[in-house]
Amino acid sequence: MTDNSKLLEPGFLDALERYSRQLPIIGVKGQERLAKSSVAVVGCGGVGTLVAELLARAGVGRLVLIDHDVVALDNLNRGTILSEEDVGRPKAVVCAERIRRINSQVDVEARRERLGEENVDRLLGDVDLIIGATDSIASRMLINKYAVEHRKPWIYVAAEDLRGMTMAVVPGKTACLRCVIPKPPDREERGTPILGPVAALASAHAALLAIKLLVGREVPSAVYIIDAVSNTIEEVRVERNSQCPVCGRL
Repeated sequence: MTDNSKLLEPGFLDALERYSRQLPIIGVKGQERLAKSSVAVVGCGGVGTLVAELLARAGVGRLVLIDHDVVALDNLNRGTILSEEDVGRPKAVVCAERIRRINSQVDVEARRERLGEENVDRLLGDVDLIIGATDSIASRMLINKYAVEHRKPWIYVAAEDLRGMTMAVVPGKTACLRCVIPKPPDREERGTPILGPVAALASAHAALLAIKLLVGREVPSAVYIIDAVSNTIEEVRVERNSQCPVCGRL
């Protein structure tokens, strides 16, 4: 039987109206789970800002936005909540300000820090799910290692040129990023070309995977490849690697 006790709480009827178009899909219980959930978004560029916006609009209760950088002019071709007035301002702070205007019911924290070994537990330790929207392979691998060790689900999302990629990592159930990339490249690639709609497609798919996990639905062990040339989203199933140095012993 559905528990409707939350319907009696002050403000919840207003919330039902706000989320009325998605309630038939996720249900009252699902909406409650979103409201009680906390998500960290690592990287507040063109991809991360839109993921954060979509999660806020869906009703995620708490967002932790992590980025050490400032808004640059070349972020504006894909950062849908960024504007010319934001250039030079901290990305995490700008994103947090916009999110609060979109949904005042969301608790938003801006952390202007670079994720590293020394602060990963402090930044990610108290959230339910992590979005890895950073363009640093080192940061992606750090998130993957931390999430697997602490049994936290996380979403990998990337976009460049005319292709986007997403993957949900559920420790102990799905492959992890190291299973897919057994030998991460040593060199970081910066400033890769990208079209804004490709970033938006990848962001939307990452947000969809996140919402599914937060409301308690299962997601497959798969990498999703968004190809703007062929206009396709390909699901590539991946198996856990028993020899993976990160998740092989789970």
